[in-house]
Amino acid sequence: MTGRTTRVLLVAPPGDVRTKTVASLPWSVSTAPDAASALDELDDETDCVVATETVDGGPLSLLKSIREQRPTLPFFLLTEDGDEALASRAVAAGVDGYVPASAGPEVLRERVADVVEPTSGPTVDSELDRLRLVYEQAPLAVVEVDADGHITAWNAGAADIFGYEPAAAIGEHAVELLVPPDEREAVRAVSEAALSPDGDVPGVNVNRNVTADGEELTCEWYNRTLTDDDGTVLGALSFVRDVTDRVDRRETVESLQAMTSELVGVEEPAHVADFVVEAARTVLDQPYAGVFFHDETREVLRPVSVTGEVADHFEEPTLLDPSDGVAWRAFREHETVVINEDATSKSGMLGTLALESAIVVPLGDHGILAFGSRSRSAFDRTDVHMANILASTTQAALDRSTRERDLERHQTIVEAAGDGVFALDESGRFRAVNDVMAGMTGYEREDLLGRHVDEVLPDEQVERGREELAALSDGETRTFELEIGEEEEVVEYEATIAGLPAETTFDGTAVVVRDISERKRMEAELVAQKRKIEALHAIASDLDDCETREEIWTLTVEAAERVLDFDICCVDEVVDDFLVSRALSSEVEPKGYSDRVPVTQGLAGKTHRTGRSFLIDDVTADNAAEPQDRTYRSLLSVPVGDEGVFQAVSDEVGAFDQSDLELTELLMTHVADALERASFETELKEERDRFAALFQNVPDPVVYAVHDENSSPQVVEVNAAFEQVFGYDADEIVGGNLDEFIVPPDREDESEHVNERANHGELVEGEVKRRTTDGLRDFLMTVVPVDLDEASRRTFGVYTDITERKERQKRVEILNRVLRHDLRNGMNIIKGSAEMLGGVVDGTTAVGYSETIIDRADDLIGLAEKTRAVERTLDRDRTATGPVNVREGVSTSIARLSEQYPAAEFTTDLPESAQVRADDLLRTAIFHVIENAVEHNDTDEPEIHVSASRSETDPDVLQVSVADNGPGIPEPERALLAEEQEITQLRHASGLGLWLVNWVVTQAGGRLSFEDNEPRGTVVTLHVPLAMSSVADERETDGRESNGTTLAE
Repeated sequence: MTGRTTRVLLVAPPGDVRTKTVASLPWSVSTAPDAASALDELDDETDCVVATETVDGGPLSLLKSIREQRPTLPFFLLTEDGDEALASRAVAAGVDGYVPASAGPEVLRERVADVVEPTSGPTVDSELDRLRLVYEQAPLAVVEVDADGHITAWNAGAADIFGYEPAAAIGEHAVELLVPPDEREAVRAVSEAALSPDGDVPGVNVNRNVTADGEELTCEWYNRTLTDDDGTVLGALSFVRDVTDRVDRRETVESLQAMTSELVGVEEPAHVADFVVEAARTVLDQPYAGVFFHDETREVLRPVSVTGEVADHFEEPTLLDPSDGVAWRAFREHETVVINEDATSKSGMLGTLALESAIVVPLGDHGILAFGSRSRSAFDRTDVHMANILASTTQAALDRSTRERDLERHQTIVEAAGDGVFALDESGRFRAVNDVMAGMTGYEREDLLGRHVDEVLPDEQVERGREELAALSDGETRTFELEIGEEEEVVEYEATIAGLPAETTFDGTAVVVRDISERKRMEAELVAQKRKIEALHAIASDLDDCETREEIWTLTVEAAERVLDFDICCVDEVVDDFLVSRALSSEVEPKGYSDRVPVTQGLAGKTHRTGRSFLIDDVTADNAAEPQDRTYRSLLSVPVGDEGVFQAVSDEVGAFDQSDLELTELLMTHVADALERASFETELKEERDRFAALFQNVPDPVVYAVHDENSSPQVVEVNAAFEQVFGYDADEIVGGNLDEFIVPPDREDESEHVNERANHGELVEGEVKRRTTDGLRDFLMTVVPVDLDEASRRTFGVYTDITERKERQKRVEILNRVLRHDLRNGMNIIKGSAEMLGGVVDGTTAVGYSETIIDRADDLIGLAEKTRAVERTLDRDRTATGPVNVREGVSTSIARLSEQYPAAEFTTDLPESAQVRADDLLRTAIFHVIENAVEHNDTDEPEIHVSASRSETDPDVLQVSVADNGPGIPEPERALLAEEQEITQLRHASGLGLWLVNWVVTQAGGRLSFEDNEPRGTVVTLHVPLAMSSVADERETDGRESNGTTLAE
């Protein structure tokens, strides 16, 4: 075979993972899926055969077939795991090698290479050589003894198990060397039988052995007596395997089975968990173990019991939620999960446990059982098997505990239930009964047990029960009604019957009996009440048909009598502070009934004041109820909203119940709604009449229109003023498009914009030009949508004719501009001529006339400029733009006037910052006030003092005062400025300065006031609103500047 690749025939079923193991080795591998295919593939070029234990018919049967064709062809058995029993049979059958797949591919390669391509030694070319190799490489211990029991052969397998090398073992007595003293006698008997020609040698013997290190183990011995051709015993041959693990497992299983019987007496689930954890620690030698129960409320796995090694790491209970992968997978999928590395993170346990391996076994719906280890791949198949056994036992105990607790709970419920419960066996005798059922039958509980049902219940009811039972299907229940008792003492019952489930201790029938007489009574009452409610709802429809309040009051009493079956009732209406009778039952004598009482008196008054209903069973025991007829005993009093009070009375005590009260309240709710509707309709009619009167009598033209889908206003109604001003009769314009009648062709775009805005709920105002039958006129138009701020198709248009007012305004503007322009130009010419004349007459007495002309011309020119400023003021927007700095305005004004009037003394008392809400013309107003004070001062040294302070009566207003020591402003001037007197040709202000001041301050939202100065002069005060920033600053600090300094000398 040297010089070519080893050819290996692999016999394994399709999909076997070991195929990849063999294919990965440096051989030429052909594969056969079964024994028949392998024999077909076999040829002279095949160097060896490798077969798995899963081959059909078994690998040893295949070995026999192959040896028939090629007796010396090497044959290797590749198993999934180590199996000592299979290995023993394989070696005995003559396989050349036994290799578990878990040993790895290298071990298989080496074993095959040693046989197929030996690196040294003679070539295997004889049966003896082959047998020698089998002996040396067998995975079992091979021990041969002579006729005296001394060891003559000892292979490598024996050295591995017992720890003795061949040199140390050969020659020693096998029993003395390998068997503990306390078991030698029994083993010696087996050995002697094996060395006896007629001894009864057991095929397999299991006994304890001892290794070279003194460690005890349990081995399984396969013994065979060796004889020559004459039958002389030469010795014995034994194949030995270590079965210590198997024996330990058997003992563990036996311990677990013994534990199962002990678990039967454990009742509480928590105690079961404690028991199981202790068993895991002591029996299975698992130091890291715990039981987790499923908490349905919090949807977590909660630790119930853990070993001490685990508890040391639990400062708080570790709850495993659904995100903690492996543990929840095992629980939800009911499958055992094994983790070979990094178990702590994969299972959701605390990191301090540092677990590498884990087994998680489900406990049905109860939770999980978990084992852990700090070593990787620490658990083998045996550990998993033992964990499953323990988990099965635990689950059974928990199921039993749950059933017992459920049974106790059910028994408690049965005993505490208000229903009668009993069970009958197959013969119809009472086997179980609760106290309620015993009370129904009149028997004592003990007397009922064992009695036949025929002795206790009426025959017809028993027969009815048999019929229902016969009709039952598996798992079904049937309910029927029955009556027990005689004549007036008959009680109605409802019985529910069912067959007992299979897990009960006896076959039979369970019956629940419920007293339904009260339910029947309530059902009848509910039916009657339902009829009354339906009748009351029908009354609501009748109330809606009433046109007056009087009709509503009358129908209220009729409905109470007819639907609620009240014999005596009345209803009073609240009028001012009195309850006034509106309707009475026919049973009430009007002569003995007060039709008007104060709302402060009696139960009716209390009902109205509190808005509460009252149900009084006996009026003689209630201080608040004082019926006018002392024969009345019970009373019902219900408010009718805020409108009045309804009352019903009876001669009997307790004649009314809660149902009567509720139905009466329902009726009064309908009555209150009807009264409110009637009042609303009355108010609506009055409002409609008032609006119609207003619409027709308003002096301005008004049109009511509804806009179509194109937003065009279609006229619905116009008032008389519209007909008069626009010249169209109502009959002519109603129903038509308003714009087609009154909008000029060149204003159609403007009209469409107005219509669009009005349709969107906007209030539209503006000056427009509209067409009348007499031509175009100017109007102040206001279009008001019926629904403001939302889409509205209905609008009212009001047109105020301003044609004549605009014409007058235009004429005044033209005259004002012409007069002011001509006056200013003329005065400039007169002033220039007077100045030239003054130069001519200089030095003569005539120069005084020239100066007078010049001064008067300057006055008139100044008057024209002031007139222009006034016009500018009146034309400005009335909204103040502000803020304006008063301190700056005063300082600028004084600086200008100080140059013009050097003899005047100006002083100030102003705050550091004073911002007012006004426009820039306020500075001009301040200048005119100061100028007026110094200009008209008749003293040689005019004294002007300007101050500013917050108003004492209104802290949001700044008072700017200018005080002088002049002759003062005459009272008539003040009255004109305050508009307290009418301007005439003989009564007018001397100048426009203070007029301008008054208008500027008024437009800013302020006012102007005058006071006398002491000892002489006038104080003019401007009251102007502070700007918001100054208001805030002034509220934080009240600092002022008051230096009294002279700003100009």
